[in-house]
Amino acid sequence: MLGVFAIPVIFQIGKLLFNETFGLVTALFLAVSGFHIQYSQEARAYSLYFLLMSVSTFFSVLIYQKRTKYASVGYVLSTALLLYSHNTALFSVAAVMVCYLILARPWRASKIYPLLVTNVVAVLLYAPYIPVWASQAIKVGKQGLLDKRANL
Repeated sequence: MLGVFAIPVIFQIGKLLFNETFGLVTALFLAVSGFHIQYSQEARAYSLYFLLMSVSTFFSVLIYQKRTKYASVGYVLSTALLLYSHNTALFSVAAVMVCYLILARPWRASKIYPLLVTNVVAVLLYAPYIPVWASQAIKVGKQGLLDKRANL
């Protein structure tokens, strides 16, 4: 179900950034993508991760285009949930910020400030989980070192 819910979100992103035809084409490509179908059928967090990433991106585009005053609330909630959904979400949020900064050139505080503030709020909502994330990252790093030593 989460993979199906992502299709209209992708359509809206394509429509906002380009036009309705582009949105339809992107939604069609997503709907027939073998990877998307496969990962949507697995009982894992991948489809949730993709849906939340898409919703977060959608709200970041709304913030950039200044379409609605509630886009910041949607962005904060979807980004905080995204951060909780998977440990690699920090990198995805950083990628969205880089894309936003590329779109916002030339940089002015009025363009950059809204997304920076919403990201700070989202990270503050995620802050209670940061020690858990760090301990998991350390465990994974140690396991990688043990695997390398075993292969030597």
